[in-house]
Amino acid sequence: MSQSQTWLEIEPLVQLLCCSKRNIYEFKSKRLLKPGIHFYAAGVSGEKGRHVYSLELVRDVLLEQTAKAAKLKVKSKSIRPIESYDDGDIDEHIRGIQ
Repeated sequence: MSQSQTWLEIEPLVQLLCCSKRNIYEFKSKRLLKPGIHFYAAGVSGEKGRHVYSLELVRDVLLEQTAKAAKLKVKSKSIRPIESYDDGDIDEHIRGIQ
């Protein structure tokens, strides 16, 4: 953990990042935010107690997830629906070509 990072509890973190606590908890449950890297627990056991987050590292995860979502959206828009024709459509199309 770098000394130059900004370490915050969840309330100020979500305010500065304009996200919800739920987003942070989901990223933790998906293991996108890793203990000892993105956050640490301020308690004796390391599990319970307040969690303190790196503003910069959590922001990086949010940016990565945004970029991945944007790529998926572009891919889904580039896939066109399959065109299908019945026999009447095919005959009409052939007549239009001739």
